[in-house]
Amino acid sequence: MNKAKEFFKLAYGGSKNAMSDKILKYGLINSGLAYEISSGLGLEQNITYAVSFVKAEANEIKGENTLFRTFNSLIDAKQYIKELKTTEKEKNKVLELETYEKPIIE
Repeated sequence: MNKAKEFFKLAYGGSKNAMSDKILKYGLINSGLAYEISSGLGLEQNITYAVSFVKAEANEIKGENTLFRTFNSLIDAKQYIKELKTTEKEKNKVLELETYEKPIIE
């Protein structure tokens, strides 16, 4: 079982989203933030794609609802994931720069 799928199982005990119960993919944004892309019929009986998240912090894995989004196309859902991954990489670069210490030159 991959790490992202394990995170979701720990957070939700294997329960599925009622509106989007067909799981298409699990993945990681970073080592502590996992996503799930799922699909199902929306309120207007059209196919909806949901991107859900769980977050691991302080020895606890729980749902991260602030990032949850629904889309009318799988392409848009995947683009959202791509944007989050890019943002996360940029944050890590800034953090690396902030923590970089110049070598002492004598």
